[in-house]
Amino acid sequence: MKHLKGFTIVEIAVVILIIAVLVTLSVASYQGLRERAAKNTVLSDLQNAGTIVEQYALKHGGEFPDTDYLVANFNNTKDVNLSVVVSGEEEGGGSTGPVYSNLTSVQNGVLFHTICTNLANDNRPDVPELKYGQGYQIDRNTGQPSRTVNYLWGPTTCNVYNNPEIQINGAYATAGATLNVPISEARLLQEATKSRTDQNAIDFPDYNHVVNQFYQTIHDRFVAQGGTWPITTFWDPWANQWSGVRKEELPVLPPVTGGGGVASGPNEITKSYCIIATHERYPDVIYSFSSDSLTPKAGNCNDTIDN
Repeated sequence: MKHLKGFTIVEIAVVILIIAVLVTLSVASYQGLRERAAKNTVLSDLQNAGTIVEQYALKHGGEFPDTDYLVANFNNTKDVNLSVVVSGEEEGGGSTGPVYSNLTSVQNGVLFHTICTNLANDNRPDVPELKYGQGYQIDRNTGQPSRTVNYLWGPTTCNVYNNPEIQINGAYATAGATLNVPISEARLLQEATKSRTDQNAIDFPDYNHVVNQFYQTIHDRFVAQGGTWPITTFWDPWANQWSGVRKEELPVLPPVTGGGGVASGPNEITKSYCIIATHERYPDVIYSFSSDSLTPKAGNCNDTIDN
């Protein structure tokens, strides 16, 4: 009687190794295809959004729209986030500030905190007499604003008590938020699109708009000034040379002269815009499109627009 010879352990190991290599190659190829598809989707949305912004400018004497207008009038693809940054505006009108690059992880958190704190002191472009985070309570008898309401806590809105989180303080339950690291772009935009129902819409009809506007503007300025996702750390205010994460100040940047968005004379304000498109599933897929070149470029606004 003949005995059938089975596979040896070595042969089985070789087969398993070959299968594992093939699976790895297939997964890598699939992931590459998905990332390329995400890139193409971002570029397509970016170019189409550019058309919307240019058409708006033609109808409004060269003025550019904000992110709220773009979101309301452009049906972006799922997982693609778009924001408009307008430079060259007067103070209180949305000027984005300096653009940083190569920030450390702590400086990245400092940038976010700085933008959040400064925003609470800026006037809203849609209601210039109010600060970001402020709205109106309506008198039910007259239907007119009766008093100014701080939905967020003004200059003390943004606080870092330790390195894993930033606390955004709200006067009402869902206005504030505790953002724990790592903070993704999607997490912040969740706050910018939340439907808040803890206040009576008759008395506080602008509640959602004002609070969402605050988070959306933090997002737009953070991206425009070179911030990167995710935010992985802040700092410990109590840190010393022995323990804790120490705060790292933002680098001092030289003044920018000439170029898009920079006034060439003391009384001239030249406006330009930059649209940033990102993909929630692929944080490295970032493209921007500016009025200076009208050509999509990889990277943030610091590659396409001067502030």
